[in-house]
Amino acid sequence: LREKIEFAQSKRDHCYVTNGKNRNSRKYRKYAHMYKILSNNAANKIHDYIDWIVSQIFKLNPTQIVIEDLDVHQMIRQTSKKSRKKNKNGKLNARAKNIAQCNWGRLRLRLRQKCEELGVELIMARKYYPSSKICSSCDAYKSDFKLQDRVYVCPRCGLTIDRDKNAAINLKNYTLYHINYTVIVPA
Repeated sequence: LREKIEFAQSKRDHCYVTNGKNRNSRKYRKYAHMYKILSNNAANKIHDYIDWIVSQIFKLNPTQIVIEDLDVHQMIRQTSKKSRKKNKNGKLNARAKNIAQCNWGRLRLRLRQKCEELGVELIMARKYYPSSKICSSCDAYKSDFKLQDRVYVCPRCGLTIDRDKNAAINLKNYTLYHINYTVIVPA
């Protein structure tokens, strides 16, 4: 779908430039309409997927949900800086585009609405909390843990666990060991 969107966008832009920046040509209107429909379809698919994720979470009947306060702009900036060093074309790389198109804000909004509706407590961990760099067993901190590393091996106790599972356990225990968290939706 994204390839079709890029195709329609490039054709629309080409018609705009070649026709003397005229938006009234038949071809321009055709590709502009195609671009609009495809973009709406993509947005609707993402929104449906987010709604499905939220419904799957609430099928588990949680009493409390802890989410991380992600700095999405910083994530995009870091990944695009790395790609500029390699490509030198100034465009966002595929990973930065995917981060930008995830709609983290809509996911947080839907979680908040559903938590308010069902009376579930929604808690936000502080920004830059290193949930994946802390051992869920002994609380050892591994500072040299990179994004490419998918398995967490604790330097102190030797625990070997998937990176995401380790972060999920740390977020589950977040309210037990920390006092500086934000309650978005009180129970």
